[in-house]
Amino acid sequence: MPVQNLKCIELVPLSNSGQAIFCRPIPFRARTIAGCPVIPFEKPVSATHDEKTSEFSIAAIVYSEHGVADNLLAEFALGLRREGWHVQGLVQQKKDGHGKAATMLIDLETEKCYPLFPNPPSNPDSCSLDPGSIADASIALRRALETRADLAIANHFGALEADGKGLIAEMLALMTGGIPLLTAVPSDYLMDWRSFSGHASVELPPEMGALREWFASIMTGNSPLRK
Repeated sequence: MPVQNLKCIELVPLSNSGQAIFCRPIPFRARTIAGCPVIPFEKPVSATHDEKTSEFSIAAIVYSEHGVADNLLAEFALGLRREGWHVQGLVQQKKDGHGKAATMLIDLETEKCYPLFPNPPSNPDSCSLDPGSIADASIALRRALETRADLAIANHFGALEADGKGLIAEMLALMTGGIPLLTAVPSDYLMDWRSFSGHASVELPPEMGALREWFASIMTGNSPLRK
């Protein structure tokens, strides 16, 4: 994987083979660390993408209303999988109840659920996420890279990712690895997303038609691999 244009990141092997690289970026809001400029993602000059994808293979659903993107992203991803596309990653849904305790990250491949918030919560009034559970769920994005998915879904780019935590390392590895990536970004974190993606991302409204049109544009001339 070409990584020569990435700066201020730590590279950690994802497997014993050393073929996959886990990129742990420095938090974006810290503009320099030890005098090193923060450039979280810059499209490698010598990078080669799969022929089936276009250069606009990074996209974000930009939204301002809380929760509006969750069901849309899940419906879109599951629909593509039913059509035979190799779609991997995580979607966010509520399971068996309401509120934070019912909010789960769901692995699209295994359907395993990972709690997004601690249960019981460490502080009932806190919005703190469960970093351990999110770390466990990140296997879905690593699998997307290792299996060369047609599309990787990351449920969210928010506060954790803006601080260089959460799923940010896996998202960076997918981007540098040439795997098409779709996520959802609240408008409050749009500038952080643009900084992270190097302004290389397509920004989509929370509408199924827009998602379908974008995916068709990056997969033009290709048929899904039937399962």
